[in-house]
Amino acid sequence: MLKKYNYFKHVVKDNYSIKQTLLHLEKLDPNFLKFCIVRNKNSKIIGVLTDGDIRRILLKSNNLNEKISSYLKKKFVFSYINSSYDIHKKLLSRKSINFLPLLNKNRTLNKIIFPEDNKKLENKVFILAGGRGKRMFPLTENIPKPLLNVGQIPLIESVLNNFKAQGFNNFTISLNYL
Repeated sequence: MLKKYNYFKHVVKDNYSIKQTLLHLEKLDPNFLKFCIVRNKNSKIIGVLTDGDIRRILLKSNNLNEKISSYLKKKFVFSYINSSYDIHKKLLSRKSINFLPLLNKNRTLNKIIFPEDNKKLENKVFILAGGRGKRMFPLTENIPKPLLNVGQIPLIESVLNNFKAQGFNNFTISLNYL
């Protein structure tokens, strides 16, 4: 099973300073988009900031202790959680945005969707998993090499999960031994 991404890591309070926001962005996953969704004291989403926005703020402001609330994009693209999947998909595509906050009727954050969430690749993946595994004897005497655990999960499951995370969903596995 794929690990779910915790999108609430991107939420910051509107009273954060420029410096606090920069430090928050720095703590986010380096392989992931750098953005903040800003909420007020009532948890209502009032704006968004990307890392590019922060760079532009730094060019304008000499004071890192200044609050980010005065620099927010208050007209940001979002959708409501009860809207259809097709509407979400169209917004992502038409507006060419990298993330779409899904809000409930009180404008509190419910979820964030990304263009990759919609991506399905039709390419076929052919996995050769039929070797005897002689070099791994006695481990492979009764268990085929693809079913040996690496950490907590079988090797073949790990390979499939990695492909699924990249959008692939059409698999053929060539087997032989056991």
